[in-house]
Amino acid sequence: MSATSGVVLARTAGGYRVHTDAGEIIASLRGKLKYQDSGRVVPGDVVVLEGSTIAEIRPRRSVLARRAAQGSSGAGPRRAQPVAANVDQVIVVTSARDPEPSPRMIDRFLVIAEANGLPAAVVLNKIELDRAVEETLARRLKTAGYQLLGTSVKADEGLPALRDLLRGRHSVFTGASGAGKSSLLNQAACRRHQREMADRQAHDDGRRAGACCRRRVRRRYAWPPRNRRLGHRSQRAGRLLSGIPPVPRSVPLRQLPPPR
Repeated sequence: MSATSGVVLARTAGGYRVHTDAGEIIASLRGKLKYQDSGRVVPGDVVVLEGSTIAEIRPRRSVLARRAAQGSSGAGPRRAQPVAANVDQVIVVTSARDPEPSPRMIDRFLVIAEANGLPAAVVLNKIELDRAVEETLARRLKTAGYQLLGTSVKADEGLPALRDLLRGRHSVFTGASGAGKSSLLNQAACRRHQREMADRQAHDDGRRAGACCRRRVRRRYAWPPRNRRLGHRSQRAGRLLSGIPPVPRSVPLRQLPPPR
């Protein structure tokens, strides 16, 4: 069986979504890689495929990792947890309003980027809600030498500059939930990829890592993925359960038919 290469886009329930020259496939991880600390597959990894199995991870040129949370016992050193591989820059997304910007959270993401030796920039989204926030945040970031880019999806502001910032680079989008990362990713994609995302909208909520046209924006990843948050799951489960009619009466277990 001939080996091929591909780029990991995201982890799914059935394995990993991998982009190849022949299209996207769902690949599983070879057994020996599951038990290696350095073998954790993350978005951006270039992998060697044998059929639909990930057999090898290519050497990474860069890694975005965060320190693992220390246990209550405090025993043992905290190891780094890789988040994305082969990254060129980190884009920290915040919003002028709804939700309110958190300077402490922005600093936390910038520190993680600096600890991994990756350049970072800050995008202030929803600037149409409060223009004064952009000036305040710009003065704060200027002393540290970080670039601030104001954007608005509704008012169509700052999007061309964002595309220029992403063009030719592998980028990771991170920030608070609700700041507009998914909207910015959709607007920053090339037109061909926008059509692809529209076709997949029935099967995807847009909060995943994605690949864009290599001639424009090379690759973009969203971190942390919002579909892993308990709040999002509970709200979705509440909407689904609200449509289920109540059981008219309790059914004793002995009356249930045996399983086939």
